Amino acid sequence: MTEKNRNRKKYLKKGSAAALALLLILALSAPAGSVLAESSAEDPAEPTDTPADFTEETAEVAASASDITVLLNGEELTFDAKPEILDGTTFVPLRGVFEQLGAEVEWNGERQEAFLTSGRDEICLKVGSTVAIRNTEVSTLSDAPYLKDDRVMVPLRYLSESLNYDVTWNGKTRVAEINTPKDSTQAGNSGQSGDQEKDPDDSEDADGTVSAGKPSSFGEGGAFSILGTAADITCNEAIKDGLRESSACKGARLSLRQAEQQLDEFYDLYTYNYTVSIMQTRKDLNLLSDWSERNVVVTEEQTAYSIVNAMNEISLKQVEIEAAKEELKEAEKSYQTDLLQYQAGALSQSALRESEAAIDTAGLQVQAKETELQGLYISFYGTIGEEDFSDLQEGNLPALEFHIDYEPIGEVDVEKSWRQAKENDPYLWYLKNSMDNADFKLQSYEYNVGGKSYELTQMDLTRARINYNSTEANLKTTMESRYNQLLQLENQISSLENQKETLRRSIDTMRTMYEAGMQPRTALEEVLQNKRTIEDSLLSLKVSHSQLRELFEKPYLAPEYMVSE
Repeated sequence: MTEKNRNRKKYLKKGSAAALALLLILALSAPAGSVLAESSAEDPAEPTDTPADFTEETAEVAASASDITVLLNGEELTFDAKPEILDGTTFVPLRGVFEQLGAEVEWNGERQEAFLTSGRDEICLKVGSTVAIRNTEVSTLSDAPYLKDDRVMVPLRYLSESLNYDVTWNGKTRVAEINTPKDSTQAGNSGQSGDQEKDPDDSEDADGTVSAGKPSSFGEGGAFSILGTAADITCNEAIKDGLRESSACKGARLSLRQAEQQLDEFYDLYTYNYTVSIMQTRKDLNLLSDWSERNVVVTEEQTAYSIVNAMNEISLKQVEIEAAKEELKEAEKSYQTDLLQYQAGALSQSALRESEAAIDTAGLQVQAKETELQGLYISFYGTIGEEDFSDLQEGNLPALEFHIDYEPIGEVDVEKSWRQAKENDPYLWYLKNSMDNADFKLQSYEYNVGGKSYELTQMDLTRARINYNSTEANLKTTMESRYNQLLQLENQISSLENQKETLRRSIDTMRTMYEAGMQPRTALEEVLQNKRTIEDSLLSLKVSHSQLRELFEKPYLAPEYMVSE
């Protein structure tokens, strides 16, 4: 807490009795309908209509005498630390507001820093510091955040000036309204302002706040894109459409119907026939029917896995585009600096041309990645059976739900996992039953019954055994390989996490030096850009880890261990 705020609290404590008495005197002497302290509806930091004898100190006491109401899109927010007005600035609890806006809040007590994450956006505010950090940009707050009842209090104005929320203050009713603008890209809202009618698809939490346009496919609040916007297409919706339209799923379902029909017709013809050849054929048809049924489930799981992967690929490409746009923005800033130096005679014309060429290169990178993104969307639309590409051609790309489920796998008994996988693997199940059928045919062999010689029937059994044993061995090798890859990914992730934390400490130090005038803003923003690069790499690695872990736990989703005949 700053010295200014400590003195403020000390005054409030000592002067409460005198202040209350003064309030009573003022209330009795004031004309009917007058207001002790009223702020402009446009600016929450400028009180007006204040009596001449009402000083700044008594204004602070008066402000605490009446609770402040904060509305988010028309819904009243509740806090465990009450909002208050100090020096004419309205302060609100950081966690109470930002969590309602859909952001995740992380507190570092050692450095007295709060990190707010919403999609790809990260905001860092520090108690006692007026330097606010959002992604790679540095700005200055009108007033520094402070602690109240173990809660970080931040200026309400910051929501308006830096985060593009519509914030209004009514001094008469002491109501602060926060409305998400129509073009908002913040998570936790559906892009609607408070006086608009809610979308029927919006999901409403128990406290009445709208969390997102669609419920999450993973059972955790609303569905959001990787950039923090409300998702237009959820994973569940895409999977449902994909399973209906997938040619592989259609083929598997058709094969099941054919196998069932074939088995029914066979039973109709040979219900009471128990010859050896009929028994052999019956076992083959039963196996085909059972396998076809299992194959429908397996194919649907594989299709769902590939659809989610396609959505993740699109999400990561969007991150690449955002990073490329940031590089373009930096190139443009560098060019403006170089242009000033060139005009001052401190830079050569060739160096200026190189700076200008860097803008062109960065711009081409953005265009190339946007073209790649549109191609990914077209492929994704084909997967889910969407035939209308007009929105994509116009550049209106729907926001896809993104979910990351990273958890280190740690030490695993691969031998035990392999044995468990053998019991549940559908391909091994089929090969084992094929081997049993071949063995039955050999054991029940009658000369020329099946149209094959004894030697060929014996070869069929041998081949079935080889296929089963080879696939079983390949499964073990595949699982060992996937487990080792998981450990490698975890080591990379851990290393990058350590680098990120080291950079956070450096950023905290540089923030202090920048605030003291000992470091230029460009130096601080350069370190912020390095941290951003690490965060993007972490995101990509964690997505890869999540996908690979699912393959380790369900190897049949990518049966590369299968022996091709």
